[in-house]
Amino acid sequence: MEKANGNEKNVCVNAEEKNVKLVYVASKLNDPNPETIEQNRVMAERYAAAVSSIRGLKGLAPHAFLPKYLDDHSPNERKMGLAMGIAMLEHCDALIAIGTPSAGMMAEIKRAEELGLHIMRLPHIQDPEQVTDTVDTFVVCGWPGDGLRKVSVESIVTDSEGIHSAVFLKEDSGGMPTDGNTNKNILPDDWRTPILSNKYWDCECETHYIQSNDIDVCTLCGAEKDYMPDSHQREVDAGVHFAKGTPNNGGQPPKETIKS
Repeated sequence: MEKANGNEKNVCVNAEEKNVKLVYVASKLNDPNPETIEQNRVMAERYAAAVSSIRGLKGLAPHAFLPKYLDDHSPNERKMGLAMGIAMLEHCDALIAIGTPSAGMMAEIKRAEELGLHIMRLPHIQDPEQVTDTVDTFVVCGWPGDGLRKVSVESIVTDSEGIHSAVFLKEDSGGMPTDGNTNKNILPDDWRTPILSNKYWDCECETHYIQSNDIDVCTLCGAEKDYMPDSHQREVDAGVHFAKGTPNNGGQPPKETIKS
C-alpha cells in the first residue's frame, strides 16, 4: 500500500481501490506509568500488524504511533490524540476492540456504532497470533459483512497443536445460530475449525488467488504450491477468486477470472 504522505484519507482511497477493508484496532493505552503506556503502544502496533496479516484487511491503530508525538498525560494532547483517532475511524469499514474497554475505547466503540461499522469485541490477548487466527476465522465466514455485523468473542481456546479458535459469541452477533439454553450465540464446529480443500491452494495474489493443485507456481505472484496453504472450502464452494483457467469444485469455469 502506498504511503499516506501525512494524509490519512489517501490511505483510505488506496485501500478502497484494492478492495481492502480498513479495520480500526482499539486497545488500552492510558496508564499512570509511562513504561506501561509504551508497552501498550507496542502491543497496539502488534495487534494492527496481526490484523494486516489477514488477506483483505488493513489494521489501523493510531495509538501505536501517536504517543511518539503526543503526551497521553497531558489533557490537551490526549484530547488531540483521541480526536485524531476518531477522524481515522470515520474512514474505516470495521472496528476491533481488544480487552476491557477504557474510556477512550468506549468513545471509539460508540462512534463506530453511530457510523454503522462492523464491530468485533475480543477479550484481552497477549499473543497477537491469537488475534490473527480468531479474526481470520470470522473473515472466512463473511466478517465484516451484513450477516456478521457485530460479534463478541467471549473466550479463545488453544488446542494441543497451538491452533487458536473462538468458542462462544455473545448475543449481538447478527445471523449466528443461538444456543437455546443460554443467551449466547455459538459457533458451529465447521466455523471454529475452517475446512480446507485438498484440491486447491492459495497463492499471494490480492484477488484470483485460488489455484488448482495441478499448478505448481503462480505465474503472477510467483508463489509456489509447496509453500502455500490449502484453500478454504467455503471459498471454493462460492466459486470466486479462482485464478484464470482454474475450474471450480463443480468442474465449471470459475465465476470470476482475471481480465486480460
